[in-house]
Amino acid sequence: MGISTQTITVDLSKQPTRPQVVRLGQGDKRGTTLVADVYDNGAAYNLTGKTARFSMRAPDGTASYSVVASSYNGNKATFDLDETYAASVAGKTDTAYIEILSGSTVICSTSRITVIVYRSASQGLPVSGAYSDALEEAIHSASTAASSANSAASNANTKATRAENAATAANNATQSANTAKDAANAAASAATTAAGSATTAAEAANSAKDAANAAATAANTAAGNANAATSEANAAIEAMGDISELAVPEMTASVRGGAKVGGSTQVVGGKLEVKLSESATGTSITTGSTSALRELQVHGRSVQDGTPTPDAPVAAQVVEGRNLLSGNTQSSTIGAAGNFYQTTVLDLPAGTYTFSFKTELTSGVWQFLYRSDETSGWSSLETKQIASSTSITFTVADVIHQARAYCNTGGTFTDIQLEKGSIATPYIPYGFISIVVGDTETPIDLQGNKLASLPDGTHDELHIDSAGRVWIEKRVGRILTPTDVSNVNNLTQVTDGARWNIDVDGLNSEEIPNSSTNGYCSHTPFSRTLALGSLGSHVFTFGGKIYYVIAGDFTASTAVTWVNSHQMTIIYPLATPQTIDLGYIAPPAIPSGSVVTISASLTPTFELSCWTEHASELADMTAKLANEIISLRAQIAALATS
Repeated sequence: MGISTQTITVDLSKQPTRPQVVRLGQGDKRGTTLVADVYDNGAAYNLTGKTARFSMRAPDGTASYSVVASSYNGNKATFDLDETYAASVAGKTDTAYIEILSGSTVICSTSRITVIVYRSASQGLPVSGAYSDALEEAIHSASTAASSANSAASNANTKATRAENAATAANNATQSANTAKDAANAAASAATTAAGSATTAAEAANSAKDAANAAATAANTAAGNANAATSEANAAIEAMGDISELAVPEMTASVRGGAKVGGSTQVVGGKLEVKLSESATGTSITTGSTSALRELQVHGRSVQDGTPTPDAPVAAQVVEGRNLLSGNTQSSTIGAAGNFYQTTVLDLPAGTYTFSFKTELTSGVWQFLYRSDETSGWSSLETKQIASSTSITFTVADVIHQARAYCNTGGTFTDIQLEKGSIATPYIPYGFISIVVGDTETPIDLQGNKLASLPDGTHDELHIDSAGRVWIEKRVGRILTPTDVSNVNNLTQVTDGARWNIDVDGLNSEEIPNSSTNGYCSHTPFSRTLALGSLGSHVFTFGGKIYYVIAGDFTASTAVTWVNSHQMTIIYPLATPQTIDLGYIAPPAIPSGSVVTISASLTPTFELSCWTEHASELADMTAKLANEIISLRAQIAALATS
């Protein structure tokens, strides 16, 4: 809850009763709580069962910020605003409103809200496109000095001796201006002092006009030098695009790739922009000096350990939720002894797994059981006492096709989870992966999607931007047969009479390119050959369809029966990538020196890019430029009295 609470009234009819204004301070840290009274054509709108989200566009239009309400009361929605993002840019925006959502879909938005972000007076904030009044004033004052010098030229009389002295002093001023240009490359913020110096130069030029009645030639020379100094100063400002003295810390990655450091500075129309970022690629990344998430990109991955056959399948594992159990895992109640959890199909490969749960029971025994196919018996692990342990780690040498958990006492069981590895981690719902920063997890709902890759390196990508928008660039298709297809009855006998092509229908021909090697199948190699007798069972794509070739003495009916009774997974390339929008999350904070990982069923490689702050370096360079301008002011004063 923020220190300051602001209340606004909005209407879903988008007809505001009066202007609604939210005021934020740049540099505040979660200091504002916003309470929105939501109406529909003047009538209070009941938010029970609804999701309300406050959304705004930054005053400069370069970014957006959204946050879901933390609590509801009737038609009131309470939002805890994070000024780190909502007030990152000073100014005013009229593009803000409350959205009503169903799931991740926006049903309706309200009348518009004005948001005013007041500029911070403190140092240490990111330079985010704020206009520098001092730079503009410096240019204006320098131009005024040139104009005054021209007036002095038109009104002065010839005095050769004093003209020569004035010309020499003016040349010295030009040389000093060049020195100021070099110093100005280090920082733009110190130009405020330059404005005062330019004003002094104007006053000195007016004094010179009164004193140098006969110095027409010299004054013209001084005017030319002043104009040249103005040009040099403008050129110095434009040259600030390269601040080479800034030391940018690097990010490090624990596996392939490495740190990339980049940034840019530019001055356009008196506007100084300093953008410095750092990025790295790996499975575990240690950040440098960071301030905010810029972009995170998770790469899909597929791993198939072994060569599959119809009798010994090997499923290709992909990046999916850490909790491998679907269905009712958050809370399950049994009235007496029985299974408090049972799966339909898992088909997990051999390996080490950990099963865990929570319960209020203090006595009783439980077991975890699994089997490798539909017809085999159940293998049970050791019986465990609830009072002593609610988790078990085990290693299997065969496929886990199905699993169940049994307890001899009725009760309620929560946070039921099966995950790879030997550590029971905090519960997460099925289908969720998470961004782990230090000890903090930010969950992401993949909404039933999985992130896979192909043998040629093509992979799906999960993206998260600085505003918290989440989406998937889908490049890899994945189906289960016969669950995901409509027909496996189209059989064509090949010439040797021993094998059958099975045309798997139900997929758009535009979605599947022809491929003989670029894919995975759980029960056969992904391959194709024209020499029919040289290859056993295999699968390939052709003409927009997926084909099984089943080797063996099959009739048409037995081949169909075999396909329909085997749950097979096929991973194949998509002809056209698809974009899948997953909504928004609150972007995680990325403190300096954090270790960032992605927690999922299979460890993925990811790319992380963050914005950085370098206020201290800019402050040091400001002091250097101030000293140079003090020296310049003294030389201009000497010109005025010569």
